[in-house]
Amino acid sequence: MNKEKGQALLFVVVSLTIAMAVGISISLRTLSSISRTTRSDTASRVLAAAEGGAERFLSKTPKELADSKVACPNYATSITHVEECIVTFNNTSDGDPVVSRAVVSVGDISGDSYAFKIKKDDVREVRLSGQNALRICWSPIKTSSTSESDLYVIAYGKRGVNYIYNKQGFSSGCTSGCYTGGYTKSGDFEASAVSTVAGYSWCVNVGSGRFLADGPEAIRIRSLANDSKVIVLGSSLPVQGYKITSVGEIEAEGSRTSKTVVVYKSLPYLPALFDYALYTE
Repeated sequence: MNKEKGQALLFVVVSLTIAMAVGISISLRTLSSISRTTRSDTASRVLAAAEGGAERFLSKTPKELADSKVACPNYATSITHVEECIVTFNNTSDGDPVVSRAVVSVGDISGDSYAFKIKKDDVREVRLSGQNALRICWSPIKTSSTSESDLYVIAYGKRGVNYIYNKQGFSSGCTSGCYTGGYTKSGDFEASAVSTVAGYSWCVNVGSGRFLADGPEAIRIRSLANDSKVIVLGSSLPVQGYKITSVGEIEAEGSRTSKTVVVYKSLPYLPALFDYALYTE
């Protein structure tokens, strides 16, 4: 009997150790789950704030965006932000103490090139402001059995009191017997050359000897047979639209979490349906 003294205490110690290990494990899992939930909630909030800030500025008119471009400094290079560039989101009235915000900056889409994508049978308009020499390069985004895409371009501008519309097609698959005389009437397709611009398959130089001779205000580019990615190369192209950068933020307990959303808004133009009237003679 004397040799069994302390056995009960040993059982108690072992039991308490097991209980503490289980309790600590459960506590760590709970804390880890809470941390993951908090990080996920924070990430969702800052992303929603960034998207909300972008949506707020997308609803502005081109003139308002042009004014905002001057008022809202680039977020990456400035820590000073005017009030009109900050969009604040909060639910404090519902008992939610977290306040998020979006800091928005606006820049021009302009320069010596303008790249975009066009869906099959859709149109993208490019402002020219009188330029009469361009280089247009494109590649098909293969969405059907055909491996190529063609472009059909309408140039429009004002000659005196009348507006003029000139049309020209550019073929990516034509290698012989192609029409090469420049613009005469709709339905003519001119052969393009293999592109020297990285990322694009075909290029054509559109100079003053063709339908840009009148210095048109804009061209409308239509993609045929496939979706296309297109780049228009010129000399100091005018503003084509605006780049909106929205940085969602949450600051809590001395730390800041942020996410960035970038969206592009082109200047307004008429839809592809408008061109059906222009394709007729």
